[in-house]
Amino acid sequence: MAKNKLLEFIDFNQVNLLLEKFNKTTGFVTAIIDLDGKVLSQSGWRNICVNFHRSNKETANKCTISDTKIASKLASGEEYHSYKCLNGLVDVAVPLKIHGTHIANIFSGQLFYEKPDIEFFINQAKKYGFDEEAYLMAMEQVPVVSKEKVKHVMEFLLNMTKVISEMTKQRMDQLELTKELKESEERWQFAIEGNGDGLWDWNMKNDEVFFSKQWKNMLGYKENELEHNHYSWEKLLHPDDKKQTHKELQRHVDGKSSEYISEYRLLCKDGNYKWVRAKGKII
Repeated sequence: MAKNKLLEFIDFNQVNLLLEKFNKTTGFVTAIIDLDGKVLSQSGWRNICVNFHRSNKETANKCTISDTKIASKLASGEEYHSYKCLNGLVDVAVPLKIHGTHIANIFSGQLFYEKPDIEFFINQAKKYGFDEEAYLMAMEQVPVVSKEKVKHVMEFLLNMTKVISEMTKQRMDQLELTKELKESEERWQFAIEGNGDGLWDWNMKNDEVFFSKQWKNMLGYKENELEHNHYSWEKLLHPDDKKQTHKELQRHVDGKSSEYISEYRLLCKDGNYKWVRAKGKII
């Protein structure tokens, strides 16, 4: 299956909740970015990235180059990859795989491993027209984190990718099952409507009854002229046939007959009664 098709199976509502909790618990920002650099989900991003780097066309392009460069490293089989982006911050990413296919990366970071080079960011502000004071203030909000701590957080994030992968596989399986059930139902409906006999099905647990179109046509009724419960059938029974019909039905319900076979009269829409031969079985 194509990678972009696999992405459609991710339940981003659930994934976003996971990433938000991860952000609140660890303080580390997150994002899911596809292999072409498109941001699919994000949580807790730094002010310097949201209001400056991602808001300027040139620096945003640097972000995309950095993201795809990390993606190419992860494609070579690394568990996670740490990289100093072209805008001066450190990003870390782990691969997200579904059924063994690498479809995206979960990013964290937007941090420094050591005290930042102020001159670099002053030059950035001048080059891209950022408000220098606001830009440097945003830079000061970026945390300095040890590589050891980042390693531990990435191990946690690796486990999270497994959770997301499993959630997605379960969702795919559920959608496939739903599709199969729908196709099965459509085939069953086709078999019912294509059969020359009138068919009806009674769910004895909730008293829900299905009358086939042919069954209604046999008596002259239209689609919505009968209620979907066994009392609809009961009201149509000829008064002289009720006792024997109920007796034969009860024998089958009690397991005293392998099949329910009975002949009785049913009330047609035109007021006349029609003899029918009924045959059924409990399943």
